Amino acid sequence: MFLRKLPRLSARVLCISGTDNLWTFEQRLILHSNSPYPFARASSSATRQPQVPEKLPLRPVSDSEHSSHKITMINKAMAAYIKTATEQAEMMSCEVEKYELGKRHLANMMGIDADTMTQEDIDKAIAYLFPSGLFSPRARPVMKHPELLFPRPKAAEFGMDGRPFHPFFYTINPGFYQIMFDCAEKVEALKKLEDEQVKLGRMSPEESLNLAGTTWISLDALQKDLGERISEAQYNNFIVAMNDLASQPYSYRERDFLMQFRVSLSSKAVTGDDFVIPEIFIEPSGRQGAKAVGFRRKHRAEVLLLADGTGKVSIDGRDLGQLCHLESREVVLAPFMLLDCLGKYDVEAHTSGGGESTKAGAVRHGISQALCAFVDEATREKLRLAGLLTRDRRRHERKKFGQPGARRKWTWKKR
Repeated sequence: MFLRKLPRLSARVLCISGTDNLWTFEQRLILHSNSPYPFARASSSATRQPQVPEKLPLRPVSDSEHSSHKITMINKAMAAYIKTATEQAEMMSCEVEKYELGKRHLANMMGIDADTMTQEDIDKAIAYLFPSGLFSPRARPVMKHPELLFPRPKAAEFGMDGRPFHPFFYTINPGFYQIMFDCAEKVEALKKLEDEQVKLGRMSPEESLNLAGTTWISLDALQKDLGERISEAQYNNFIVAMNDLASQPYSYRERDFLMQFRVSLSSKAVTGDDFVIPEIFIEPSGRQGAKAVGFRRKHRAEVLLLADGTGKVSIDGRDLGQLCHLESREVVLAPFMLLDCLGKYDVEAHTSGGGESTKAGAVRHGISQALCAFVDEATREKLRLAGLLTRDRRRHERKKFGQPGARRKWTWKKR
């Protein structure tokens, strides 16, 4: 059996719109029969022309309106992101409810109004109710808002069709590599500017970049700002690139870009019961310095630490090489070796009493405290964990009667 082509009826109607434009309306009707094979032949009623209304509301359709009616297909990546974002929002709302409930219970136990209770009050209450002797602060109990504890979800980095917005999307760390790319471009632009100024006879710029009192942002802070996981090697490359940009003669032109990744050093931050970070002062020669007092047992050492030095160390007017024992020299240089800044500072120390090892310990304690004025919070924590900020409060133990020393006993003899 051969299939016959289905007859096609068309009707062309001339209509006039509100703007007096002629439009052609074409309507194609396909009529089917009631036979077992609906596409085999057309019904005999297909010969009738369709009835078109006299006033047909027709108007021109723009391209933008035509495209707006297209069906938008959601990419699998976008669908997965929407699902993850929804789950994250539900989880955060649940955690916020738990936090508010716990905050009210805590305020009830401490006799504080929950509406006026601040985060500082919560920290004091937790420290009072859950005293902990754990050495690491990160291991101690805390109660903070979920937005501070849970990582912030990243915004969608691609459209509904799955196309990424960022040109460095496939590098896994688009934000980090964008910063590195911008830094390299700025270095090349500054070098080109320097060459142009040299051709004009201007050998040195009129201004200079002053980064005193600030330090580079830490790895954890950089990861938090970018919302990306960055390795130690990548962070080291970041520091090298930023130092290269800051060392350019015309780097003051990029001051705003550099200060985005600099944090100020707090001069009066308290890190212990009796230790306050010393303030940085400027000497008449223009060098930055900090003073601190170190202790060991009952002896003390007044230490003056000067930045931009050559590694010169003077103890009571004597050079470091005049110390008799190699161990004492290593004790004095221990803070610089820990922070990998050996040869970058000059030290002048004056001690009172004690032997060589006692003087070395007191000077080391003073150097460690003075270094805290030039480094960030993460580096201070590194010094604290190494025990260099802890004062040695030991005292000489007295001799006991009936024995030759404080702990030593006489040799026991049976007869």
